[in-house]
Amino acid sequence: DLRCPHQRFSAEVFDPILTDQDKAGRQQIAAMVGHALADPTMSLAGLHSLLTQFRMRRRNIVWTPLIGRELLDPFLDRCWHAQSPADIAAAASALREIDSYIDDYLKRPTKTQIATIAHWFSTPMPEAAYRVGAFINSTYRNRRFGRAIIRASNPEAIAEALNQAMEPASADFASEIAKMVSQFLGALTPEWIARYLARVDHAKALKFIANWPASSPIY
Repeated sequence: DLRCPHQRFSAEVFDPILTDQDKAGRQQIAAMVGHALADPTMSLAGLHSLLTQFRMRRRNIVWTPLIGRELLDPFLDRCWHAQSPADIAAAASALREIDSYIDDYLKRPTKTQIATIAHWFSTPMPEAAYRVGAFINSTYRNRRFGRAIIRASNPEAIAEALNQAMEPASADFASEIAKMVSQFLGALTPEWIARYLARVDHAKALKFIANWPASSPIY
């Protein structure tokens, strides 16, 4: 994929390259990035990493305006149609950061967008639930959006997913679900919390915690 172990890859590579280019050269590089974003064979995780790295810099120059909305739209469309855990995790992370490229992108989310996030929240998947929780946590900047997600979500379904995950083999996933919910805790309504807790198998949870696998983290 497009990731690099160097946490400041763009500051050390993209930034000098873009600085040394004239306007035409920068537009050519932007077109190359756009070509990658439009390629359906490229992984969403890799493309998200590319966008994350591209916005980092070591000088007081912002390069993100080079990547216009028309270049981002194919990638964003794939994000909103993500199905696999890896794609949902990448999509949630990318959408959380998209304001770096498109101002107020989710200021007025559509009903379909709200339903998509609520579905990701209500049907947690291993290795994706934490990223979904992080995205929802970021809606503190748009409380109306956060409240809409809560109304459209299914607390009973999340509780059932947690009940099923409370087994030694899936302890990491159970922990991930709990963390996903806790990241949104401040915005959850008393009714939502009551519905969620009423469906959680408390006896199983207490027994599970008492025998928590030593190899699994607890959020």
